[in-house]
Amino acid sequence: PTDRKYFYPGDHCSLDFYRGSVGLDNISRDPTAYLFTAMDRMLRIDPKADEFLLAPPTHPRHKWLIEQAPLGGLEVVHEIGHNWIARIDLGRDGDSETGGKSDLVLLEDGKPLGPGHSLHQQIRDAGQGRYSHWTRNSLYFSTGDNSDPLTNGRKYTWYFGSADQIPPAGQQQTIPTINTAFGNRKPHPSVAIYERGLQAEREKRYEDAIAVWEEVLRQWPDCAPELYRQIGLWEAAGKPDQMLATCRRFLKAFPSHDRAPEVRMKLAAWLLAHDQRNEAQELLAELAKSAPGTPWGEEAAVRLWRECGIGDAPATLIRAAKGAAPQPQALTALRAADGLKSEVAPQIGAAYDDTNLYLKLVLPGAPAGAGEKLSLFMDPTGTMTSYQVYAVSQDGTTTERPAMWHNRLQGFVPGQGWQVKVTQGDGWIADVTIPFSKLGFRPEPGRHTWRLGYRWDSTRGTMLWRPAMPWYVRPHDCGWIVFE
Repeated sequence: PTDRKYFYPGDHCSLDFYRGSVGLDNISRDPTAYLFTAMDRMLRIDPKADEFLLAPPTHPRHKWLIEQAPLGGLEVVHEIGHNWIARIDLGRDGDSETGGKSDLVLLEDGKPLGPGHSLHQQIRDAGQGRYSHWTRNSLYFSTGDNSDPLTNGRKYTWYFGSADQIPPAGQQQTIPTINTAFGNRKPHPSVAIYERGLQAEREKRYEDAIAVWEEVLRQWPDCAPELYRQIGLWEAAGKPDQMLATCRRFLKAFPSHDRAPEVRMKLAAWLLAHDQRNEAQELLAELAKSAPGTPWGEEAAVRLWRECGIGDAPATLIRAAKGAAPQPQALTALRAADGLKSEVAPQIGAAYDDTNLYLKLVLPGAPAGAGEKLSLFMDPTGTMTSYQVYAVSQDGTTTERPAMWHNRLQGFVPGQGWQVKVTQGDGWIADVTIPFSKLGFRPEPGRHTWRLGYRWDSTRGTMLWRPAMPWYVRPHDCGWIVFE
């Protein structure tokens, strides 16, 4: 709008690929507008998505700045500690290419920062204006007071020459922070509040961060994300009573919010773990009824069956017996190209003991050297936020990674050994051993059920269990492994 004088923290489209929806209000504020730019690109693929953008705002801070696309800020990213990296063409080679001879001078609102040529670890640890022109396309730098350059309202420019002879502003080059993209608009004063909260979170001062988000809520009571953030902060601070109270507060204040199902599930899981089954059962039953067919609704139904003895077992599951050999069973195989059932299906069996999870993967029909690969998607936490992917190739090579950009890395331990033995016959067979110490979670017999999915890149095309989209696999679109 033409009467707007400020850029507000919520002036972007908050895109949540994981939930498959776009909301005005989401888990985090993004003053840099990265997500808005992602949505702008998404619209070019799916024009119907503009229905989300045209929805009326519920609060002045949530108005759209559609006319600002493409937005700036993408070239400047936070790395570690106080270090930021400007990935732009600086016009000349940096220290790594010239043996430390760059004469780039960095300015903050016209005043030189420094020292230049600083070690990157010093920039991360101490900041306070240190910088390093490292390559022609990368400038490592910190702000004078270690604030966020994308939200502090200051202008960052550079030139080549002496720090004692600053050229006129017209002869300086500008680092494209968010203020550049928004023209003459300056950050709203509330940005400073957000920066204080985010800084406290980065420094693990959890209760200080909570105090900041409470300050935000006093001024803008409808800011559900700032209340949602407090749940995780109380949990990180090791204060479960406050975490539970915040869950209940969130559900009372925002019962229909996009995050309400997740909060209900977190509350129910805690209650189940502490044998408070009656309240947990009520929450799960409400969630299964109100959100059928959604990931949270499915999770609630499975927990009702598994932990409360209510309802039926899920149709797609593998049973893991303790202390026995894995017994493979055929799983549904849907062709990614058209979603129709394949003429061949993988077989997967599971077993476990006190230390390891054992999986037997039977992939029929492929001749030796066909180059097939099977990727297993696992969600030990049951939270649908911490996926792990274990990929096995027909030649015996393996790869592992946490999955998706929203992954929170709960429990994942990279680099610890998992073993695979591949044998070739009519197709190929992989015997997989994954330590629970690597998964970060140990199942409780007779109670725990984990999400498990697969992507089979076969000679007959890509096969999935329950694909949401042809190129996309998520554990909650797959099945379950039940520990008996």
